[in-house]
Amino acid sequence: RAEPELGGSEDCVDVIGLNFYPHNQWYFQGPTIPMGHHEYRALSDMLVEVAERYRKPMFIAETGAEGSGRPAWLHYVCDEVRDAMSRGAPVQGICLYPVTAYPGWDNSRHAEVGLFSTIHADGSRSLRQPVANELERQRTLFAAGVS
Repeated sequence: RAEPELGGSEDCVDVIGLNFYPHNQWYFQGPTIPMGHHEYRALSDMLVEVAERYRKPMFIAETGAEGSGRPAWLHYVCDEVRDAMSRGAPVQGICLYPVTAYPGWDNSRHAEVGLFSTIHADGSRSLRQPVANELERQRTLFAAGVS
């Protein structure tokens, strides 16, 4: 809309996918803005802003945290999505990503993320029960229409 000379059409977009992680807010060429800081923006406010701007269905395409913060992060994201939905944002879903832990892509660190552990020697994976419990809690709240 802002630059019609670029061409394109709003009809080409039928859904907006948004990624949101714990360290997604930062100052330009500077440090991250930590949650709780007076300049940290609530996810719900940003979702409402995107809904008003694009007027399209949307979903959280990727979200997740590492280590013991995973259940609390899922809780935060789901609460914020419910708040945005109660304010009219057409959020259609949330994708917990990645769903399994993995070895670091560019170093040897172990990224403890997701719902399942890395593969054990016997080929199995362990369910991360605190994450599973929070996921089930959130599924129940969404199914009940709790905002």
